[in-house]
Amino acid sequence: MNPIKIIIADDHPLVRSGLREAIERERDMFVLEEVGDGREAVKSVRRHRPDVAVLDIEMPYLSGVDVVRAFRDDENAPQFIMLTIHRSEEVFRTVMAMGVHGYILKESAITDVVNGIRTVFEGEYFVSPVLAAGLFQQNSTAATAAAPGLNDLTPTEQKILALITENLTTRAIAEKLNISPRTVTHHRENISAKLGLKGSYTLLRYALENQSVIKHFLNS
Repeated sequence: MNPIKIIIADDHPLVRSGLREAIERERDMFVLEEVGDGREAVKSVRRHRPDVAVLDIEMPYLSGVDVVRAFRDDENAPQFIMLTIHRSEEVFRTVMAMGVHGYILKESAITDVVNGIRTVFEGEYFVSPVLAAGLFQQNSTAATAAAPGLNDLTPTEQKILALITENLTTRAIAEKLNISPRTVTHHRENISAKLGLKGSYTLLRYALENQSVIKHFLNS
């Protein structure tokens, strides 16, 4: 099995070396290059054509967002993971709307980066678990609105939604429930339809935003 090919772009050498060390402990991952600014990141992606690019959101010359924008129309663009210090939902929405698949808080990057890379490599979305409680500010209106939709889900769909709150991928959920990934994908589509969710990352966002309600509902 070919390793997942990765580049790292961050203007802090210690951050880069820490990420590289964490990544290269994994046998199925290989860091092609690490660079220190956005211009070099663009060059590195064009030169190496990695599977995943891990980018700091704020870098000299070009930001992580600028780097992603440079490959917006490129069919061979890698999956992008953004490293950030921002806990703002507005920043999160902006970044994810551009096609970014991973959003990792810098303070937990060493812990989260391996799972994040595997998740986005499979074409799914990853958000640092530590952000789940703070990024999406749960309020009573959202909590009340979540419950009726949950009643419309089948028991299997409810289980899958609960596992999505744990940031599990389709493949991991399939293994846990002993069903095929295709079946999980079908259930995810049904869940989104029943909850009125449209868009690429909205199911994950809904699950994280309402995880306390979902868990309470399923345990009641």
